[in-house]
Amino acid sequence: MNEPGGLPIIRVWLQPEHLVSTAKLLLAGHRLPALGVVDPNRRLVGFATATSLQSAPDEAELASFLTHAGEAIHLRASVREAAKQIQESTEDFLPVVENGQFFGVISAKSLLGQLRQSFDPMTELPWSDALRDWGAEQLRHSNEIAVIFIDLNKFGAFNKQFGHVIGDKVLQGVVQALKGSIDSSTDLLVRYGGDEFAIGTLRDRDEADLLVESLRKLGTDLVVPGVPAPINFSVGIHGGRRSKVRNDIHVQANLDNLVNLASQNCLASKSGIAFPADAPSPTPVTPLTNFPVVETIQADEDPNSLTYVVLRSENGLAVGTSLKMGRSVAESVAMATAKALEKAHPESSIQVDNLKVSKAGSTELVTIETTVVRDGFQRSVTAEVEANDDLAESVASAVISAFFAE
Repeated sequence: MNEPGGLPIIRVWLQPEHLVSTAKLLLAGHRLPALGVVDPNRRLVGFATATSLQSAPDEAELASFLTHAGEAIHLRASVREAAKQIQESTEDFLPVVENGQFFGVISAKSLLGQLRQSFDPMTELPWSDALRDWGAEQLRHSNEIAVIFIDLNKFGAFNKQFGHVIGDKVLQGVVQALKGSIDSSTDLLVRYGGDEFAIGTLRDRDEADLLVESLRKLGTDLVVPGVPAPINFSVGIHGGRRSKVRNDIHVQANLDNLVNLASQNCLASKSGIAFPADAPSPTPVTPLTNFPVVETIQADEDPNSLTYVVLRSENGLAVGTSLKMGRSVAESVAMATAKALEKAHPESSIQVDNLKVSKAGSTELVTIETTVVRDGFQRSVTAEVEANDDLAESVASAVISAFFAE
């Protein structure tokens, strides 16, 4: 069971008068590293382990065959704090205690698995779920927050030119520079995916804007030791302007909206297209009939990254995003394109039902099946386009063809 700090606690214990045979069964049956033994007030007396019970008679009471572990971990400790404590203690497990009461044990093995899920070992930053948890907690307490989104420019091309070892140094160098720019008492820095980072901040909007400006300056030709070329990154922001108490309860939806709009603002900066930081992507005032694909951005190797599709005509810009969540790049691009189209045409909708990339001789084809609602009518539309060298752009073009099919 995971407690408030996210700790993977094994919540099993016995009392001193229980039999050794009972403890052996529990240890073996549940593959436990140790069993806490507590008094009637649930205060820790000691531990029963496979080693301490090895020569103990099955019919004996546990009280005479107990061992002890290192200093207890606090119930509300973070995963990283607990991992550091176990590492420094050299124990395989430690007790978890709050106000003198025993809550269970934490094993080094289970903690390592939790740590790998919660933190990126390469940058030593928490993943985006930490931002969601932090942001949800702040919103529930009516604290105003802003989200700042950071995206490295042309990092894929940089990796191809210099290799992934140098690419890792780039990410680590950028993280160190970002850490040096924030205040941990008000800001939370996470790795959002691939070459993307996000900062949740409690600063008021004026102060947050100052932070953004300093980050933009930092992201202009940042020099990282051991990296043969300067690094550039784009920055976007949303939030921090609410002036009344929040009454709604859809905190996760609010947080997702903050992240999406901050990422769109970042993308607009990357594309050299200026629009207000607190406005969604501009919606054209006249219907668009032509949507050239400006850019598709996705992290092929990261199953949790955001995919962006930017569509533009002479009348405006539409940005669609899709969280990959394990989907293929093509599927994620298709969904992001559909969202961009819906933003430009809010009276219409398009749902991606099926996507297939196939070969016809030497030609690669993208076939998309959709459900389109336009002018109050729903119909199924299938579109097929010949793929070019950029599969993502070809997928986006197929979705656009389906949307505007007569």
